[in-house]
Amino acid sequence: MRNSEFPAFLYVLEDPREPGNIRYIGATQDLCRRLGDYWSDYRRGDHRRPISAWFAGLADGGIKPRMRMLWQGSASEMYEAEVKAIESYQRLGFSLLNATGGGPGGVTAPGRNTFSNWQKKNRAWNLGVPMSEVQYRQLQDARKEWYKTHSAHNKGVPMSAEQKEKLRISKLGKPWTEARRQAHNSRKEKSCAG
Repeated sequence: MRNSEFPAFLYVLEDPREPGNIRYIGATQDLCRRLGDYWSDYRRGDHRRPISAWFAGLADGGIKPRMRMLWQGSASEMYEAEVKAIESYQRLGFSLLNATGGGPGGVTAPGRNTFSNWQKKNRAWNLGVPMSEVQYRQLQDARKEWYKTHSAHNKGVPMSAEQKEKLRISKLGKPWTEARRQAHNSRKEKSCAG
């Protein structure tokens, strides 16, 4: 979810085989995460969008696209800046792979299929049809049988004070020391860079 209090970025993806050949302009609040999204699409085999297909073509050849920050500002200005940048680069003759003209449309832009559209088309055929008494009993019996073999071995056994304390401590997690924070940031920077 977009938060207008945080910084936002416009970025470009360039083809490293042709320096300066900008293929995509996007907006995000987390550059590292956005680059990771492209890698996730690639690993899942999701190549429906032009940018995903281009990214996959590079990745299959062992080539990583170059991500470069184009603009930094507030999230409230992000989409307007993205629309202007896409228009400007298209006027300059760049063959961008953007499926839309930018803005908040993203994956829910007009003409694109959304998850809610999929849900509407694929609703259960018996939605709203009440179960008969026989069906209800069969479902109830099946659940009882399933729980006989799938319930926890210690179900209903109260936890000791020692177990409760161990559980409480495990939920707290590790404290963030300065050394741990630096190591985390270092790993994050390395993963974004390559």
